[in-house]
Amino acid sequence: MSAWGGLPFRFLLRDVKSKIPTIRYWIDSQDRVVRVNDEWAVFASKNDGGPVGSAVGILGQPLWSFVKDASLRIIYRELVILARNGRPVDFSFRCDAPSFRRVFKMRLTGDNAGVVEFASTLESEEARDAVALLDCRQPRNEEFVRMCSWCQRVDARGQWVPIETAVVELGLIKGPSLPAITHTLCEECNGKVMAQISALESGA
Repeated sequence: MSAWGGLPFRFLLRDVKSKIPTIRYWIDSQDRVVRVNDEWAVFASKNDGGPVGSAVGILGQPLWSFVKDASLRIIYRELVILARNGRPVDFSFRCDAPSFRRVFKMRLTGDNAGVVEFASTLESEEARDAVALLDCRQPRNEEFVRMCSWCQRVDARGQWVPIETAVVELGLIKGPSLPAITHTLCEECNGKVMAQISALESGA
């Protein structure tokens, strides 16, 4: 399973070029997933949600059990705190399909009971040559490549480069199996997000 911006319910999208409705899910004051909308369920079923493709399997689970990277947990905990304190958070992030570059906008809002809503809406979509590394149907081996959850650049021997460049430099265009993808934040995106958090905390 991967994650939307490091959070649950970000699936490796299949090449279905169509209008994607706003995907929503909610956590309670204890950070447990308590609700998903119908659009989430439809989206998951079309995009190989795997074990989290059914709401039954994720409702009641701690949000942080889906976030493996420590840096992402820190960032999202800060964003959740801001939303609960009455400061809505908006940001854009990449969530590509093999043959499409896609940019989504996520908005976090909280209420007086500590419930936080995560809403993601498609902003733009651009066709490109298929990238097998993003195809959820490709066999995977025990190796990993690091991908930034915000910009979807890939760590290629210490340099964050577009995924199209990374698959060439790392020799990941062909083969019987491909490495799995683990999500984190590149240094550039981490700096931008931390600056946004600081601005929201100061009321700017």
